[in-house]
Amino acid sequence: GFFTAENGQSVCFRCAFGFYQDESARSACHACPPTFTTINLGSTSSEECVCPAGTYFDLSTNSCLACPRGFECFGGANDVDNTT
Repeated sequence: GFFTAENGQSVCFRCAFGFYQDESARSACHACPPTFTTINLGSTSSEECVCPAGTYFDLSTNSCLACPRGFECFGGANDVDNTT
């Protein structure tokens, strides 16, 4: 979940939202797939890439889509709750 701005630098930074780092001593973080984000800073695995609030995971497109009208999508899961 951390990276250094330059190789050999002793100061580490947390990966930003939407990024993760699963290895040590790296100079950059990996980006989550398009439409995905992370819930926390400093994520350490691609498994932490989730759909943001207001979206849901669509199996047919393998991406996060806008929550349908009349439903509530909390993000982070495949669930869509009907609010009507």
